[in-house]
Amino acid sequence: MPLLSSSKLSVESRKEDGEGTAPAPPQKKLSCQCHHHCPEDSVNSTCSTDGYCFTIIEEDDSGGHLVTKGCLGLEGSDFQCRDTPIPHQRRSIECCTGQDYCNKHLHPTLPPLKNRDFAEGNIHHKALLISVTVCSILLVLIIIFCYFRYKRQEARPRYSIGLEQDETYIPPGESLKDLIEQSQSSGSGSGLPLLVRKQHDLN
Repeated sequence: MPLLSSSKLSVESRKEDGEGTAPAPPQKKLSCQCHHHCPEDSVNSTCSTDGYCFTIIEEDDSGGHLVTKGCLGLEGSDFQCRDTPIPHQRRSIECCTGQDYCNKHLHPTLPPLKNRDFAEGNIHHKALLISVTVCSILLVLIIIFCYFRYKRQEARPRYSIGLEQDETYIPPGESLKDLIEQSQSSGSGSGLPLLVRKQHDLN
């Protein structure tokens, strides 16, 4: 039966040596409560078997708990009711034969989470922490680099020529005519052509 062949089992009774085993099969037909595993001929959520009644709990993909009840045939049910852990699955089953509808009072519990799941959670947490730390360090380094580059540019000497040192500057209170006369009287011969060209550009 595919439903129970891959489940984690916990049984109602065990042998004296501690090995998990199924209860002794009944001597007559046994009536069981069924839920999510009822045969087509079941009536009022009841099934009959020459084997065992069972209750199984399993964890679905969304993390919820699904409880299933039903009947197990005598053939192969001894194996299905044994305590057989299966990796990567959280399931637990209990079987009984004591009386009719005995599985109504069975309440199996899921096994605890494996250390591997806990370790994977720690790995993801550490990876996130490392990523945040590396990004923070890079951001601080970028800020420090930009700050020192700005300070270095501020420390560089700035070379500028004052207006009074610019040959094309005409001081207040003087006209172009005065500058021409000064140029002619200076005897250098270089002032006039320059001033005329600048005045031409301004016009």
